[in-house]
Amino acid sequence: MTLTDDELASIESAVRDLYEAQYEAAESKPESLFWDSTESMELRFKIALEMYDFADATVLDVGCGFGDFFAFLEDRGSTPREYHGIDITSAIDIARERYPDVPECSFERRNVMRDPYDRVFDVAVGFGTVFNSLTGVSNERYLRCFMRACFESADAALLNAISSHRQGNWPYEEGVYYYSPEKAFLYAQELTRNVRLRHDYEPIPQKEFTLLLSPDKTEDHIGIVPLGGESSKR
Repeated sequence: MTLTDDELASIESAVRDLYEAQYEAAESKPESLFWDSTESMELRFKIALEMYDFADATVLDVGCGFGDFFAFLEDRGSTPREYHGIDITSAIDIARERYPDVPECSFERRNVMRDPYDRVFDVAVGFGTVFNSLTGVSNERYLRCFMRACFESADAALLNAISSHRQGNWPYEEGVYYYSPEKAFLYAQELTRNVRLRHDYEPIPQKEFTLLLSPDKTEDHIGIVPLGGESSKR
C-alpha cells in the first residue's frame, strides 16, 4: 500500500503550512510542535524509553522537530550511538543549530514515506506524526503507509497515536484523528507478528497508545526491553 505523489505533496503542503505558522507564534518551544508543554512531550518519550533500550542504538527520529528526543535520551543516560532526525519543515534548521558539534547527531529534510532508508537503523520513532486529521486522504491508509515506511527503514519501529477509546472529560479536538488501537495493531501485524501495544498509561491529556514493531525473530534484535525484565541488548 502506497500513497501517490500527488497525495504526498498535498499532505506535505498542509503539514508545512500548519507547523510553520505555529513556529512563528511559539518559536522553538514544545508548544510550537503542538505539544501542550515540555512535560506533556516528555511523557511520550518516557513511555518509549520504557518499551525500548535506546542506549547505544542507531535511531531514526521521523518528524524530529527540534531534536528534543535526543536531549531527553542524553539527559537520562540513554544516549544513542547514532541519532538521525528527519523532518519536512524548517524545524530541521533549528535542530541543526541546537546540535552543531554533536558527532552522534545528524539531521536531514526528508519524507520517509517518499524515500525510506532500507533498514539501516536499529529503531525508527515517530512522536505525534499521525495525530492530525487529513483532508483528501484516509487517515487509516496514511497510518498503514507511515508504519510500513518506518519499519522498512529500521529493524524496529515505535510510534504513538491518539486513541478512539476515550477517558476523562477532555473534549474532542477539531483537526485531531482518533485511531482504533485494535485496528492499528492489525495494521502492524501485516508487517510483523512481533508487536507490542501499550494502552495502559494516563491520558496526556487525551488517551493515547504506543506501538512497538520488532522483527519476528526477537533474539536477533538488540534493543527490545522485555516486559518486566532487562534489555536484550548484547
